[in-house]
Amino acid sequence: MHKNRRIHINIASIIFICIFIYIIFTLISFAARKHIEAWQVIEGPLAGNDIYSALILRDEKLEFSPADGYVSFYVPNNSRAARNQVVCTISPNAGGGENRVLTDEDYSMIRNSARTAAINFSEVGFSSVYDLQSSLEFTGREYDPSNPDNGAALKASTDGLVVYSIDGYEDIDEEVLTTGMTFETDESSRKLNDQDHVALGTPVFKTINSEKWNIYFPLTDLQTVRLASRSNIRVKFLKDGKSENGRLSFLMIGDQRYGRVTFTSGMSRYAADRFAEVEIVSNTQTGLKIPVSSLVSKPFYLIPESFITYSGEDGSAGLYREVTYDDGGRAKEFVNVTLYAETDGGDNGEKYYYVDTSELSEGDIILKENSEKRYTVRDTANLDGVYCINKGYCVFRKVSVIDQNSEYCIVEKNTSFGLSLYDYIVLDSSTIREEDLVY
Repeated sequence: MHKNRRIHINIASIIFICIFIYIIFTLISFAARKHIEAWQVIEGPLAGNDIYSALILRDEKLEFSPADGYVSFYVPNNSRAARNQVVCTISPNAGGGENRVLTDEDYSMIRNSARTAAINFSEVGFSSVYDLQSSLEFTGREYDPSNPDNGAALKASTDGLVVYSIDGYEDIDEEVLTTGMTFETDESSRKLNDQDHVALGTPVFKTINSEKWNIYFPLTDLQTVRLASRSNIRVKFLKDGKSENGRLSFLMIGDQRYGRVTFTSGMSRYAADRFAEVEIVSNTQTGLKIPVSSLVSKPFYLIPESFITYSGEDGSAGLYREVTYDDGGRAKEFVNVTLYAETDGGDNGEKYYYVDTSELSEGDIILKENSEKRYTVRDTANLDGVYCINKGYCVFRKVSVIDQNSEYCIVEKNTSFGLSLYDYIVLDSSTIREEDLVY
């Protein structure tokens, strides 16, 4: 006689099997689920501005050494001199130039120069430190025509800014620009320092007597098209990050088109520069930047403004909808609605509000408050928008596009029922529907 065998249930095994089944189910669900990519809304222009290597031309006049000898400066570099003012002397021996006792005005100028140099200091433009040093070295130096040791005097032939850097481009104007000319910094520029030796007829300094100056830069066909509609332009100089507004025009040199920007201020900051890296600020439209793939067009019912009623403590929008009972009786009910946008009024001056189609049905009859007028819900119009997924499900948010290219668009910020900075939206609107769960 056989005894019945008892079945021993192992609780640990059952728990393990349940966990295993749950993991398999989770993996299958994850594989079958639509994977939604999100995009965080950022702010900025549609695209970055183009950077150009530019040639700087201005009205410059060279002054040449009247003798062979050592130069002694009396005017700081990049400062103004009057016509016939002694800028420097050329002495047969080094160490020329007489110093006088510094005045309070001199000390004030030294402090201002040091303060300005400290504010404008840049590690990529360390030469400004040497400019400051050389200008301070002969502060207080004055020319004495009765002292023969001072040597031959070299005066400024015109009022203007005195610059001690010579690069060989001083006599070039746009009439002699040639195709293939290099628009990048070269090493041909030289700067005279106090007590340097110069030969007879050597250029010693130049004067710039006008605040009008130009920059030139080569353009591709695409860049030309992008700038063609602009006449006034803002230019950022990468050397110091400062910007100048100028007038944009174009010229042809052989088969190459060039941009030309004319300025009437700011010349003294770049008086010693012949070439500059510049950013042409052509993308001025800024706002919230989103991918074009995020855009979706959604239909809304158009409801006349006069049929919208505001009620409740919060003044929420709504309307009165007619209700028909089975026995033929009629009544009206108040329905809260969300107003996404409004029309401009059109020819008849009547404004319409955009109301979500989920809040009303086609054929609904709405009633005007304190009036016998009725309106049948029927007409629709589309709004552009995106699916916002901040809360884990899709919510339509209206957007107003102000600029667009093939990849991105710029939309207005701070709009009613619109997007906010750092919102999360669906990257590809075709992969999901409104109110779908994302997480």
